[in-house]
Amino acid sequence: MSAIPRLGHDASVADVARELHEHGAVIVERLAPPELCDEVAAQLDPWLASTPYGADGFSGTRTRRTGGLLSRCPATVDLVGHPLVLDTCQQVLWPQKSSFQLHLTQAISIGPDSPAQMLHRDHWCFDMFPFPTGVDVEVSTIWALDDFTEANGATRVIPDSHRLDDAAVRSFTPADTVPAEMPRGSVVMY
Repeated sequence: MSAIPRLGHDASVADVARELHEHGAVIVERLAPPELCDEVAAQLDPWLASTPYGADGFSGTRTRRTGGLLSRCPATVDLVGHPLVLDTCQQVLWPQKSSFQLHLTQAISIGPDSPAQMLHRDHWCFDMFPFPTGVDVEVSTIWALDDFTEANGATRVIPDSHRLDDAAVRSFTPADTVPAEMPRGSVVMY
């Protein structure tokens, strides 16, 4: 199993896009400054506190998921609209387009002793539409407002699996994954 490639906050769009194309995931470390992480966390705290836990195992019965972040937490605009992220999306989405659409914004707070989600591809939310292998229709980003560690529930990724068909992905187990461990202010794109 290969590791998730890591780049510094000064990485170029070409470098991020290359790693994303090649490995299906990339971490850009410390892209958001600590002050922005503090501001987003402060705006988010009251919303997370009032968000109920998930209703099922996939959502996480000890996990809070708060959506609508652009209106609830205005500081998230600087994350969603980060030029490196937007320019990378333009480079890697297929076919390359001059426009694309934001699917959702969501803050996730995983509670203690929460089990991991089943392995999945985020684009399966589109009704299991059978996108052709090698067609990238979605780029997901997860920003770390706190250090992401395996112990606190860092997202798990299977590097280099993005070119496999869905049937092959369904055969993987958690042992095939690696945690997207990253310091606060970093983003994993996949």
